[in-house]
Amino acid sequence: MIKLISKIFFFGLFLSLFSCDIIEAPFFESHDSGGKIQENPAKVLIIDFTGHTCKSCPKAHRAIDQIKSLYGDQVVALAFHLGYFARTQNGEKFTTDFRTDEGSVLESYYEFVAFPIGVVNNLSKQSLTPYANWASQSAAIVDKQAEIAISASTEFNSATSTATVIINLEDISHTGEDLKIAIYLSEDHIIDWQKDEDADPLDVESYEHNHVFRDAIGSIWGENISFESAGEEGIQMTRSLELDNSWVSDNCSFVIFVYDSATMEIVQVEQVKVKD
Repeated sequence: MIKLISKIFFFGLFLSLFSCDIIEAPFFESHDSGGKIQENPAKVLIIDFTGHTCKSCPKAHRAIDQIKSLYGDQVVALAFHLGYFARTQNGEKFTTDFRTDEGSVLESYYEFVAFPIGVVNNLSKQSLTPYANWASQSAAIVDKQAEIAISASTEFNSATSTATVIINLEDISHTGEDLKIAIYLSEDHIIDWQKDEDADPLDVESYEHNHVFRDAIGSIWGENISFESAGEEGIQMTRSLELDNSWVSDNCSFVIFVYDSATMEIVQVEQVKVKD
């Protein structure tokens, strides 16, 4: 009897040792909220630091696409083209300059050493992380309830190419006092050159650039807000931005997020089309 038990034990141990699953990064699980209806679900802001001559950066772009395919509108993305890999070149390729003054500010702040890299729901230097981590970081956020609710609508004056965003903020359960709101403009569906190490040839002429940061309303770090003096209806604000003639207004969106300036943690984010 003892010999039989020993054999069963060692057989089970053998199975446990040689039946492990291999998990390759990035790892994506199906999203299941357990049937719970979230009235104000937390959303995720992924900021991708990239450049059109960075041959590895399309891997990060595709990672964002995969994450958005899982979580839909709960994930908002922004792509800042900056640094060495965003420089323009002479000739016919890579002549479009996607760089911005705001991107230069972030370049000095983060002091990048490698691309692709980004941040997920936190603007601190310590939050910089490779794209392989973005899926798991997003998964840890999407099932939470947001502490602040953001709603927004837009108006567009085609005669002046001016986009206006009307924002309402409601404090649900946030206890911090050092809050800021930042309002950015991004553009999708820009067809231009991009190096892609997974493509043949390496230089892709008709690459689709999405989530491209174009401008900020005010400072890149946003403006201070406080719910202490706000009434029951929360905080209302209206801001406007004149679009550059080279931007396609139909493809532009406002990205609005509130963050804690003490921790740099993003509390909530919302995205709304310029022509809603």
